[in-house]
Amino acid sequence: MPAHDYQCSAGHRFEVIVQPSKVTDRVRCRTRRCRRMATILWSVGTVRAGQRFNPIVVHVDKDGNVSFPGRNDAKVPEGYEKKTLTTFAAARQFTKEFNQRENVKAEIRQQEKTEQFEAMQRQNRGELRQMMQGFSQKGRDFANFAMKQNDMRKKRPTEINGYFEVAEFDSSNRMAQCDAATDWKPRGK
Repeated sequence: MPAHDYQCSAGHRFEVIVQPSKVTDRVRCRTRRCRRMATILWSVGTVRAGQRFNPIVVHVDKDGNVSFPGRNDAKVPEGYEKKTLTTFAAARQFTKEFNQRENVKAEIRQQEKTEQFEAMQRQNRGELRQMMQGFSQKGRDFANFAMKQNDMRKKRPTEINGYFEVAEFDSSNRMAQCDAATDWKPRGK
């Protein structure tokens, strides 16, 4: 039987497991001494392997900058638009587009850093070569060796690989739940 989330006017959230034919929009709060009426918090139904999928909310501005709010009902910042992703396909498509944009930005930043580093390196090596004229032959050989070693260092690739956990993790690739009810042992073991 599916579980449905409810919230009462006092803000208490709770889950009720109920047959699909008996689901109602309003029930009494299950929190002790509250008993106010609670309304159902609708989510997209069962998606895969019994996993419920609550919509993912992101805020996007006109320039494509993205804000990831901590809650689905968070206030939308000025200049941003609320975008709700309700399917795995939509979440994956958004992730793909987001990663492409961020990788382009990262490549531009990396290129700027590389240019700054190379300019500084040319200046420092010019000063080092001036100083090397007073070195012994072994000192000059060591300095030349150090510069060659520095030139051979591999550049780290910059790759942005953002993802939404709900779309990427399921019981096959995450740790089993451990809590007091399982005596802090993974479920099913």
